[in-house]
Amino acid sequence: MTSEDIAVPDANGVTALYIASKNKSAEMMRLLLAKLDVVDVERDTAEDTFLWASEREQTHDIVQILTQKEKTRGKKGIPALNHSQCALYWAAVRGKRDLV
Repeated sequence: MTSEDIAVPDANGVTALYIASKNKSAEMMRLLLAKLDVVDVERDTAEDTFLWASEREQTHDIVQILTQKEKTRGKKGIPALNHSQCALYWAAVRGKRDLV
């Protein structure tokens, strides 16, 4: 299965990565993220993904992988994140007040 196959949404516009993040399945997210070069974080992750992934040290790597592979990374107006920046920073930059 290619990264393009994994990123294709179903008839409802939902991707496999979104389902894994919605279910808070860290292992499934890691498996899918390993196959993806770029992630559309807004489309492919649940609203609280960065929050739950940053709550436990065992899932901090998910936050790091998402910020490294983020589709909007480095685009004008959205600063590129690096692996040392946390989910709180990501939420603040994007105006996710409910997470901050």
